[in-house]
Amino acid sequence: MPAGATAPAGATSPADAAALLFVITLWGGSFVASKVALRELTPMAAALARYILAAVAFVPIAIGYRRRGFIVGRRELATFIPLALLAVTTYFWVQYTALEYTSAVNVCLVVATAPVFAAILGRVVLAEPVGGRAAAGIATALVGTALVATGGRLVPDLAGGWRDLVGIGLGLVNALAWGTNTVLGRKAMGRYPPLFATAWITILGTAMMLPIVVATGDLRVLPRLLGSPPALLAVGYLGLLCSALGYGLWCRALSRTRAAVVASFQYVQPLVTAILAWLILGEAVGIHTVIGGVVIIGGLYLVNRPATPLGRPAGARRGQRARRRSGRGSQTGTWRRTPG
Repeated sequence: MPAGATAPAGATSPADAAALLFVITLWGGSFVASKVALRELTPMAAALARYILAAVAFVPIAIGYRRRGFIVGRRELATFIPLALLAVTTYFWVQYTALEYTSAVNVCLVVATAPVFAAILGRVVLAEPVGGRAAAGIATALVGTALVATGGRLVPDLAGGWRDLVGIGLGLVNALAWGTNTVLGRKAMGRYPPLFATAWITILGTAMMLPIVVATGDLRVLPRLLGSPPALLAVGYLGLLCSALGYGLWCRALSRTRAAVVASFQYVQPLVTAILAWLILGEAVGIHTVIGGVVIIGGLYLVNRPATPLGRPAGARRGQRARRRSGRGSQTGTWRRTPG
């Protein structure tokens, strides 16, 4: 996902809602497209192929910001390089390796627990408070993850399901990496426009992939794309649609809509992944995965849910209701109702 941003309060317009649903549909399909690409490529080669396309798409954006005075100096590099290493270089290497071991739906559900790790690390690293609701959400999401991982068994089936456990374990590492990226970038990202930061994180993360791919010999498998139209289309979908277009639309939504509203659209992603994995890959979704997915989404809702609707303190809402009942305060600026 792209770098964070500070968004204004207000209702989500139909156009923004449609754009967000479109992006979530793209990202839900990314796990399926990645499985298709991995039929021909190694995990690191697939990640590099995807991000070469994304980086090329982001270069004009980086140039445009430079003309507007946004220069990348030592301070920016010190901020962006660690985030690029976490969010691009290693993130998709681990994620695509996980997809080689387990289903697209399992990886999608487990990676979706990243906000849980962000909440835990925010408490440990930044001393951010974790309320009772968020703590309950963390516990709930972890229970759901355990249900997906074990297939509902008290003891996992290590003989028949060890590959799933490896894949889900890597998915948890992936979620931890994104949670760490979120915590490290939380304060830093407030200093930069989100699309500017996302462009440079993408470009730098891609550049750091190159020596790894050369050193591991994975570069040799890239020509296989030319002989496999499905894999070539999958990589194009991942790089141009999921990364370039998807991140651009997501950043635009973050600049126009409250972050909590934007985050709520992510709950649709596992459903999209499950449907597409069934249609394209023929992956069956067991009842334990469905139940575990619902439990995970419920936990994420509790973690992501704002403390109060519209960001106002509970005491303020109680005071407003009391003033309305008593007939006082209707002319006070603090309590004036907004039109419509």
